[in-house]
Amino acid sequence: MLWHEPEDNFLDAREYVSYFNRINGWLKDVHPDIKTCHAANSYYYRQGGAIASPSAWRTDADIHSTDIYSGRSFALNTILPEQTAFTRWREQLVGVGNPYAITERGWFAKVGDPALSALRAATIRREAEWLRDTSEGQLCTSYIVWNTPGYQNYPDLVLDRDGELAVTDLMHTLVRPPPPPPVLRKVTQECPTCYGTGKYTFRFLDSDVETA
Repeated sequence: MLWHEPEDNFLDAREYVSYFNRINGWLKDVHPDIKTCHAANSYYYRQGGAIASPSAWRTDADIHSTDIYSGRSFALNTILPEQTAFTRWREQLVGVGNPYAITERGWFAKVGDPALSALRAATIRREAEWLRDTSEGQLCTSYIVWNTPGYQNYPDLVLDRDGELAVTDLMHTLVRPPPPPPVLRKVTQECPTCYGTGKYTFRFLDSDVETA
C-alpha cells in the first residue's frame, strides 16, 4: 500500500496517479511478485461527492480496495451494492468484472441501542449473503472489518455481541476452499514413425485437455 486514502491528501488525481505508478514501477523492478494496493476512501466517490470522475484515480495497483462504513454518511441498513460510493468506485475505478478488496468495513450503531444493534447485525448478515451468492460479491478477494474506536474514538464502531456473531458468520461465508489440483493422467503411445524404437507420452488434465 503506497498511500492510504489518498483522496484526503491529494487535490489532483493526476498528481497521485503519477506518484503511485512511478513508485509501483520501482517496486516491480525490485521484484515483480511484489503486490501493491490502492486503498481508496469511498466517501469521496459517493453521488455528489468531491470526486466527479472516479476513473481519473485509476492506478496500476495490483489490488484496488476501498474503505467504507455504514451508519453515518451512508444508512446503517445499506449493504455495499446499495451505496453509490461503492458502486461508482467499483464501476469507474476498478471496472465491472474485476476483483476488488475491502480494506476497512465498519458499521456505526449507538452503544446501548438494541434496535440499532439488531439492525447492524441483520445488515452484516445480508451483506454476507450478497458476497456469497452474487457474481459481483464473489469478486471480493479480501474483506477487513474495523472493530475498534481508533484514534478518532468512535465507540459506536465497536461491535457488540450480536455484531461479532454476525461478522463471524460473514467470515465463514468468505472462506472459500481452494480448488483441487488437476488430476494428470498419462497415455503412452508407440511412435508411428520410429519403427518400434521410440515412444511418446501425452499428459492430460482430468478435463482431457492436452498439456504436454
